Order: sequence, then C-alpha cells, then structure tokens
Amino acid sequence: MAPTKEDILRILKKWSLVLINSGLFFPILRFFVQLNDFPAWTPLLVYLVIVQCVWILLPKWYLWIPVQAAALSYLMYVYFPLEESFGLEWLAVFLRQNRILLDQLLSGDITLLPSTLSLFAICAVLLISSYALIKRFNPFLSFITALGYLLILQVFTATELMNLILSTLFFGLLLIGLTKIPSDSSWRNTLVTLLLFMTISFLFVSISSWATNAFTAQQEWIISKTDSFHTELEEQGLFEWIDKYSPGGVSSRSGYSENDSNLGGPLTQRQNTVFIAHTDQPHYWLIESKEIYTGKGWETSVEEQVEVDLSLFQLLDREKTTVELMDIPIELTDSFDQIPYTYQTIGFDFYEETESINLLMEIPTGQYILEDKENRVDSYTVTLASPDLDFTDQDSYSDSDGEAVSTSFHDRHTQLPVDLPERVVALAQDITKNAETTYEKVRAIEQYLKEDGGFEYSLSQTAYVPEGRDYVDHFLFDTKVGYCDNYSTAMVVLCRALDIPARWAKGFNSGNRVSEDGEIHYEVTNANAHSWPEVYFEEMGWIPFEPTPPFTQPVTDETTSNEVIDDTITADESRTPESSESIDESTEEEASVTTDSMEEEASSPVIPAEKSWIEKNISFISIVAILLLLISCFIKRWTLTSYLISGMLHSSFLSLQQKTALVYRLFQLKKRPLPHQTFRQYFKEWSMLMPEKESTIESFVQMMEEIAYSPEEDMASASTEQQILLLKMVELFKLYQAKPKNLAQ
Repeated sequence: MAPTKEDILRILKKWSLVLINSGLFFPILRFFVQLNDFPAWTPLLVYLVIVQCVWILLPKWYLWIPVQAAALSYLMYVYFPLEESFGLEWLAVFLRQNRILLDQLLSGDITLLPSTLSLFAICAVLLISSYALIKRFNPFLSFITALGYLLILQVFTATELMNLILSTLFFGLLLIGLTKIPSDSSWRNTLVTLLLFMTISFLFVSISSWATNAFTAQQEWIISKTDSFHTELEEQGLFEWIDKYSPGGVSSRSGYSENDSNLGGPLTQRQNTVFIAHTDQPHYWLIESKEIYTGKGWETSVEEQVEVDLSLFQLLDREKTTVELMDIPIELTDSFDQIPYTYQTIGFDFYEETESINLLMEIPTGQYILEDKENRVDSYTVTLASPDLDFTDQDSYSDSDGEAVSTSFHDRHTQLPVDLPERVVALAQDITKNAETTYEKVRAIEQYLKEDGGFEYSLSQTAYVPEGRDYVDHFLFDTKVGYCDNYSTAMVVLCRALDIPARWAKGFNSGNRVSEDGEIHYEVTNANAHSWPEVYFEEMGWIPFEPTPPFTQPVTDETTSNEVIDDTITADESRTPESSESIDESTEEEASVTTDSMEEEASSPVIPAEKSWIEKNISFISIVAILLLLISCFIKRWTLTSYLISGMLHSSFLSLQQKTALVYRLFQLKKRPLPHQTFRQYFKEWSMLMPEKESTIESFVQMMEEIAYSPEEDMASASTEQQILLLKMVELFKLYQAKPKNLAQ
C-alpha cells in the first residue's frame, strides 16, 4: 500500500524534529561534558541522534528497549572503558564500581553526584524528552530542559551564555511551531506555516539580542539596586538553606559575606564590581580577620571598637619620613559598604569629609567601619608604607618591645577544637620535620598545600562536609578538593597544630588589571572575594601567606604576577597541575602518618560483624528491583491505566462530563484521533476493530453527543445506567489490549 500524503508529511515532520532537537541540545551537551571533565562531547551527541532515530524506526517497545539499552551501555563504555573490552566483563566491573559509589553517596561519604550517575541522568533526560517529542509531538520537555539548564549556568556561574540562550529560544520556538503543523495540511500550507514560525522565531531572538546589548546600563542599574537585597538574603541564611537541601548542585553563596560559621560545598560568585583601586601594583584587600575555629567554620567576638584619629595622619611630614609611601585612591560602588585596606596601611584620607567622619576599628578583627552607617562614603585614599620584611631566625613570638606576647594572645591564636582529629596534628609535624625555624615551617605547610600534597583547586567540585566531621580533616584526608576557604583554613589549623599563632583573613584578591587611556587600575568584583592565612612573626606582626594553588600573594611571594586568577567558575575551570594520578600517588610517609594517627584515636579496636550477602549488596538489589518494577509498570501501563480510571469512575466527586472525558482520554492514549474528526467518526474505527462490541460503542457515542448538547447542570452526576456503560467501555478497552497484536491491528 502506497504511503499517503499525511504519512509522508508525518515522517518528514519527525526527521525535522530530530534535526532541530539535536541543534537545541548541542550546547547543553557541550557544557555538560566540560563541567564533568569528560574527554569529548561527540559521543553524547551521537547518542542523542541514535535515541531519536530509534523512536522513529522501531515503534514496538520489545524492539527499542534492547536497542536503547545497548546504546546507553556503549556510551558508558566510551566514557568509562575501565581498561576492559566492551562486553559482559566490562559491564560487571562497571556495575560493581558504581554500586560502591552509590553506597558512599547514600552513606554521606561523598556528597557530589558521581560522574557516572551524572551521565546516566543526562541520558535519561535525553531519552524521555526525545520520546515526548517524537512519539507525542510534545516539544515542551525538550525546550524547558535545554533552556533551564543554560539559565542555571548563566545565573550560578561566571560563564557568559546569553548567545546560546538566544539560540536555544530560536530552536525551541521552531520545535513548538513544527509540532503544531497538522499532518493533513497541504504542502503549501505546511511550507508557509514553517516559514512563518522561522521568521517569528528569528525576529524574537534578534530583538532579544538587541535589547540585551542595548540596555546594559539599565541592567547594571538593576543589579546595583538589588545587590543589597541579595546580600541581606544571604545574611539571613536563604542561600545556605538552598545549599543544604539542594542535591549536590551548585551553591548560591556569592561574593563577600560576613557569615563564615559553616564552610563547605560548591561555590559560585557574582561578577558585579564592588570597588576600583587606582594603582599599577597588585594588592590583597583586607576586610577582617577571624580567630575562632569551630571545626565547621570561623567565628569571632568583637571585644571593643577603637576610634581612629584621622587628624594625626594629616600631620605627617612626607618630606622627612624615611620610608617610601604610596597613595592608592579607592572608588566604592553603591552596593558596597565596607572599607577595604591593604597591608602596611598607615592612614586614610576621606577628602573633604575627613573631619566629619568617625572611623572605628574593631578589635580583634581589624575591620574598619563607619560609626554612622547611614553616612557612607563613595571614595577615599589609603596610604601605605613599603614593607621591610626579614624572616631571618624567626623562631619566637614577642611584641615590638621584645617582650613575650601575652598568654591570652597566644592562646587565642593557637586555639583548636578539642575534638580535632589527631591525624591533623601528626600531618603538620610530618610536613615540617625537616624545617628548623618558624618561617621554614610555615613555608613548608604552604608548599605542601599549594604543590606537594596533591590537592586540586575547584569551585564546583568541592564537597559538603558530612555531619560530625571536621572541615579541615575532611579536606586534608578525604576529598583534597577545594577553593580558598579550604586551603586557608587548613594552613591556619596546621600552623596552630605546631603552636604557631595564626589567624584567618578575608577580603579580596587583587582583582582584574585594566588599562584605560594609559592609566592602570584594578577592578575588584565580588568574584574576587578571597580568604588567606596570616601568621604572627616577631617585630613584624601579622604576615599574609597564600596556600591556594592558582593565587599569588603580593607581600610574601618571591615572584608576583600582575595576572591574578579569580575565584571564578568558567566552562573550563582552572585546576592545579596535579592530575588525579598525583592524588593517588601520595607519599608512603603521609599514608603511615594517617594510619598511625587513626590507630591512636581508637582507644579499643572494634571488629565489625560480618555482613550478610544481602546487606553487602543492598544498594545493587534495590536498583535491580526498582528497574524491574519500572519495566513491569511500562509493559503493563495500559492495564494499570485502565484500573486507575475504573477506580476514578466509582468516585462521587466527579461529574458525568468528567467521567466521560476520562474514558474518552483512555482511548485517545492508545489511538489518537485525526484532526477535525468527530466522536462518531473516531469510534466508528473502534467499532471496525471490535465489531462484537458495536452496540456498546454506539451507546457511548450517543451519550457523548447528548452530553455535548445538554445543559451542564443536567449532567452533574451519572445515573446507574450511565455508570454501567462507562465501566463497560473500560472493560472493552481491556479486552482490546488482551487481543493478540495481529488481531488488535
């Protein structure tokens, strides 16, 4: 039998949907591969095309289920070969490894979704959305999935994706338009409708692109006006709550925040400018320091606020001073109300407002604040003296008069939680075993964290800390993945473990070096929010260090680059040179330290009871059971739907119209009516399929026509005869399902 025009249009429509849907998902798959460190995106795109082709070429479930399963298995093999040939042996190893990962995920040992499960999740999305598009001509699942994924990346990362979002809108509108073209339409109407949707989509995207570029000033104004509201929500703990209950997703904490009591988890930062420093040299910008480590984060207690006498600085005779002075003008944005300063700052100049401003310094945080918070400033100048650092024989702690620092000062800045694991102290001793002076010990710890320890710098892959675990211990021995908070806190704790006074400083790194009209300045954004350790040295006070791998500390690093890497997520996120292999190749000495310290923690060995086979394989059994249940539900989906509707027909809460619509919908799920087809014409086809039930079908059609032309109040409830007729139609549907397929067709 030759295909009709409707059949040809329907096939062309499906293949066009495959092409457009592939273009829609292309940027999604590309960024998914980059964010998950997969080697290439091509296999995933090929898998998407195969999935869609299978829906077209293999309409029967018993044909496409094994093909789809084989395609998914081979895709997993391409990304995770496991040094095995593709086959049952590889599948067994793959399932065993993922069962272990799932056990760790459920027990809380790991908090981020493993890459294998992440890949499986994206494949499930592709499978379901393609089914809805090709089989049901429903484009919204594909469109919403693609657009939502890009919007999440745009909002929660520093990646600029506006052009891709606009292209996604274009492809999505094309999908919607194409699915709305009737298959019985003429060739001319089909072509005209398609061209019309393409034109409308192109105009919509073009206008959106123009508006995005033309109204940048309005966008910046909106950001500046809402930034304080964003900060207030963060201080209230909204984003921390989102972090806590999000499934290992991206974090919402962004920019500078005063709440550091609960560190950990992925981090993203906003790109809005907070201040501009007019200098050609990089500087770290201090806001405050904290000294109480709780095992979860940092806290502090403000003991007093000291007023800063700005008039004394005005009396400074620059010509007679013996040190080199540097002035750095600072411009603050409307959204930033802190007073950043840098190391060796000796004075502030607020210009004509100097006499009217009361500047306070908090003790011991070192944070500068304005007494009248309503009287904020837009600009000021910080003056600093060039540092003269000499770390020769720095092996004791005293104040500038040579007297030993107070016991309270020492105790405050060597404080550690009483339940800090002993292996942290043992590691600090092992790292510094060859160092003689305090300075050499500090540098050894910095070197270990920055290069020798096999740690990895990452914002998106940083794990949440399991309940009851120490933040530093979890980073040093379990994950070895983190960003500035992890590295700086770890260095402070390791120094304190050696009885070296140290504290945790936070503020901003140097920012982005900008050259305009021959003038160089640094633009500091919320993306430059940063933390680092400070160590106390005799006669020099607090000295900053930088253990975070991508960063350079301008004060103490021997080589300072003008190019400062921001704490910012990008599509191809910066990482330390150490690969995963270097993490696995930890030194035997470190392993022995860890093992010995863990043995010392256990006062009495406890031998766990041998688990049964079921207990050992409970996660695998659960997955198999769930898969079997899902497959069974899919195979028996029509039977289950029939029973569900039968139960709903017995409900007294549904009207006759609603019950009739349910039965009609049941038949539609199995056989879709053609456009402009009446009830009688539609069920005439069912009468031809089941001639023995023609009288029942005719009675149901008469009832539907009666409902369509009767007042709504007359059809409020079904009579006994009508109820019986509705149930007969459901039984008729079950009978049709029970027929052999060759007879049912």
